[in-house]
Amino acid sequence: MQQHCVCPIPGRPYLRSLPRPAQPGAELSKCYDGDLATGYHSDWNLNAIPDTVDFYFNGVNNINKIEYVPRSSGLNGVWRTVALWARKTNGPFVKVADLNWANDNTTKIVNVAANGIDTPACVRFVVSQATGNFSSCNEMIFWSSTPTVIPVDCSNPTSGLASLLDKKLTANNASVSPAANSAGEGIDKTLDNDKSTLYHSSWAGGGFRSR
Repeated sequence: MQQHCVCPIPGRPYLRSLPRPAQPGAELSKCYDGDLATGYHSDWNLNAIPDTVDFYFNGVNNINKIEYVPRSSGLNGVWRTVALWARKTNGPFVKVADLNWANDNTTKIVNVAANGIDTPACVRFVVSQATGNFSSCNEMIFWSSTPTVIPVDCSNPTSGLASLLDKKLTANNASVSPAANSAGEGIDKTLDNDKSTLYHSSWAGGGFRSR
């Protein structure tokens, strides 16, 4: 079965159980930027556990696999005991799984049973144990059996707009004084819709008065 990578909505806020900030430069957005060299890390000076992190989605039919990619070296903040929750739009959170992961740097894979997480609006990780009481994630990757289809909230009406469009107007005639250089460069050439022709004043000069 072909798998499709789906991404959380960029810029959406994430929720935490307590107002504990991330380490500057290691915000949560760093764990779904597609770059394994960056990652999320809680503030180095604070106890981050328990930590609750929400990812928001739009137009995703299902999520059937999740990959938690820990930091590539060191173990601070590696998630150990995690509860996975999900909800649909305007629906309550439902627990999907209780997860217990090894304290190492290997990628942790969650294969969601049955049809996966159906039409998720939000996927929540509640971390109750992590190494050193920090919280970290280099990348969180979500997979779906179907590609994402962003729904259209509304369509712009187009009927009646034609009457509001600007219309091209054409002058009936034009004159110039003093006379043009020649009949082939007369003022009528500005009205012929031919960009290869032009009007030109007399080469002898005298077109502008001097004081």
